[in-house]
Amino acid sequence: MPGAARSISQTRGGMAMALKTPTQARIYNRALALLGSTNRTANTDDGKPWTDQLNELWDQAVRDLLAEHPWNFAIRRATLNKSEKVEDGWQYQLPADCVRWLPAPRGDRSYVSAAVEGRFLLTSSDSTPRIRYIAECDTVADWPAHFVTAMGYRLAMDAAGSITQSTSIVEDMRVKYEGPDGEGGAL
Repeated sequence: MPGAARSISQTRGGMAMALKTPTQARIYNRALALLGSTNRTANTDDGKPWTDQLNELWDQAVRDLLAEHPWNFAIRRATLNKSEKVEDGWQYQLPADCVRWLPAPRGDRSYVSAAVEGRFLLTSSDSTPRIRYIAECDTVADWPAHFVTAMGYRLAMDAAGSITQSTSIVEDMRVKYEGPDGEGGAL
């Protein structure tokens, strides 16, 4: 049934419990809670100022978070189509849903020496590349729990200044998201 809420069963201490399906509004509420706000939203078009602010940040935050890590659920493979000959080789169109190309390591049989420029992969090789990449994944209900958690932190970090007007909360959210040294936070 389209649009129906679904839940995932999980066992904890011998007791079955249902986990709620992630939604954009639930992630908004998580971000607001991380910011220390008591404001909440029931849906993403409720017209509340904090919801409007989070709506503005949402699309870019999703793309940024996807691009920052090789999330297993978002990895796809594709064989690229030759687009045109360029000065130093060939230009291949990246898939429309490509957020980030994941180059194969040297020595791997799918390795290709290439660079991304705009929406194209440029290479001197005329062999059709088979690539791995991070795809846009905007069906929130399909996101794994660790990505949902990281998205709550990402939104909290991005919205901290405009929602709280506190530089100390902005820095606190950055540290919680990125870690104190840029490594090891929620990401």
